[in-house]
Amino acid sequence: MRFGVCTSPDKLPLLEAAGYDYFEFNFSKLATMSEEEFANLRRKVDASPLKAETYNGFFPGDMPLYNGCDLDRIAAYCAVGFSRAEQLGGKIAVLGSGKARSFPEGYDPAEGAAQFVRILRVCGDAAARHGMMIAIEPLRACECGYINTVADGLAVCRAADHPAVRVLADFFHIYSSGESYDAIEAAGNMLIHVHLARPNDDRAIPTAADLDACRPWADLLRRVGYDARISLEGSMKPDFETAITAVWPVLEMFAE
Repeated sequence: MRFGVCTSPDKLPLLEAAGYDYFEFNFSKLATMSEEEFANLRRKVDASPLKAETYNGFFPGDMPLYNGCDLDRIAAYCAVGFSRAEQLGGKIAVLGSGKARSFPEGYDPAEGAAQFVRILRVCGDAAARHGMMIAIEPLRACECGYINTVADGLAVCRAADHPAVRVLADFFHIYSSGESYDAIEAAGNMLIHVHLARPNDDRAIPTAADLDACRPWADLLRRVGYDARISLEGSMKPDFETAITAVWPVLEMFAE
């Protein structure tokens, strides 16, 4: 199992000292920054043993995916983003992007679902050209009205039928939606990434006090044979350094 944190490269020294394997950066920031900004970012990453293996924040909130969608624009955006991600050691880009992914008011859900599949195939082609994968992230209903469970994510993966498009399990969203573990147990190799925050509405990073609450998740991943990456994505309480250190008893449980 490899462990990482959703954060910026400025935190790399703290992650190195705490024993992490990688960090998870924001894809939309990467894809839209200037060449000078990217050069500065690459220098920071090149100087660290930790790479940006995974990415969240795939689309900016104002990227039109339905009304006014331009697939050529999306392809060009992905070409830049995945090219840069590959240079930083990228392997997986998480497609959550609840604001962009939500259907506009009055939009036909069937057409929205068909359009999202078209977008996934464009994005999947770009990811594959750079040796990367896309993980669809199910989000709780208050963040997005479309793809709220791992079962939903798997259904969309099957509809897209693209070798570079798979699914993510975010245990905070699973807790929030009350989804059973059936879909995760049935996912097989379609599950390629995991996000972790504790099962509590504060969405904080777990500590040793949360061992019992998180144990069913660790048992589940062990049962399905998942042994890839887990990224911490949540509130860093009481501060970043304390949170990424205090979580280790929980991560060690996942690694057993």
